[in-house]
Amino acid sequence: GGNRRGSTQQPHPVGESHKKMSERKIRGLMNEIEKLREKVEKERFKYVKVSESLVAADNQLKLKDKWALSAEAACYQLHLELTVPLETVLLQSDVPVELLEADSNVAIVSMTPQEEGSTGLLATYRCQEVTNRLELHVRTSEGRYGQLQAFVWPRVQPKTCCAASYAIKPLSLHTRLLDSTDERDLPTVNTLKISGSFTLAEVHSWVVACLPEVPARLQSDEGNFAFRNTFLNTLLLCNYRKGEASFRSDSLTSLAIIKEVLTKEATARKIKIQISVDVKDETVVNLLTRLDPLLNYQLSLNNKVKLIDSLKEVRMQENDVSFLAPEYLEILEKEELIKKELKEQPGRLQFLHGIIADLFVDKFKFKGQNVANLVPQLHTELSRNYSLEGLLAFFNQSR
Repeated sequence: GGNRRGSTQQPHPVGESHKKMSERKIRGLMNEIEKLREKVEKERFKYVKVSESLVAADNQLKLKDKWALSAEAACYQLHLELTVPLETVLLQSDVPVELLEADSNVAIVSMTPQEEGSTGLLATYRCQEVTNRLELHVRTSEGRYGQLQAFVWPRVQPKTCCAASYAIKPLSLHTRLLDSTDERDLPTVNTLKISGSFTLAEVHSWVVACLPEVPARLQSDEGNFAFRNTFLNTLLLCNYRKGEASFRSDSLTSLAIIKEVLTKEATARKIKIQISVDVKDETVVNLLTRLDPLLNYQLSLNNKVKLIDSLKEVRMQENDVSFLAPEYLEILEKEELIKKELKEQPGRLQFLHGIIADLFVDKFKFKGQNVANLVPQLHTELSRNYSLEGLLAFFNQSR
């Protein structure tokens, strides 16, 4: 920069030559920087050229992956493995899914809050320890279907990424039963019948779109499959041939989902179909009765977690807590276990509430009534003072 001293003074001849030297030095440095910059650009260009061919070596980083329904846990296990250590795994889903805590996890998970109106998921797992594999547990909600994508970054240079995509089917929690079901052992079921000018291949492709574990092609001139919902233990029997299909289940929601998907598929192919439904109201009562112990257990777990802090405070103030009721002493004793269980199933209560809300909407939808406006009231009923009697009364309100 210019002369820093007062402008009234005459410039000093020594200062002048010193200034010229500085400017020359700066110019020299600028030229040097420019040459270095050019060199860096050349190297970067060379690197890009090389790494472009290196990314093809992505094949050396074969991703071994497995996406499968675990019937015992009623959730999906996603197994990701590379031949080199993992650094980051990004999961992206366009439908609501719940990530369950897996014991074997060696990664820190961070969830990205979704934008207003979005129902999907974006989660990042950062591997803390050196590990080549990651096992993730994902709970899906039936009726919400789409794709789950996994992007896997290994701890290598140059940076590269493996990607894989997994289908979340409309009846994602159903597993196929290989033993034939005896008609005499069947619970009371609802029936959905569909007829129309569709071929066997067409109706089979619709069933494949709905359910996991169905073979891509049929070996005979009719399809006959039985499924069990791994979470609710309800049955689904599918029987279809050219021009007609019958679906039976003790879950109305399973049939509502099939009706929705098949109607959508048939409309897309401009195929006219006729639908008839035989609804048995007792199946709704049976399912709500089956959900009752699950709801009570989860509610009591949530309440116990709320009590823990108050009970710990009492223990700090009073050295002896033997005066507390036995169930409170048990909560203090099993504090770690209770917290761990809630951490593993953070969304279990909402998940159960979602199943009940779907069943409520589907029961009335099959009667040609829309009760979506009553769902908030139902959630209040469930969370304020839940009882099976109260819930059944809510379901039985005549519209």
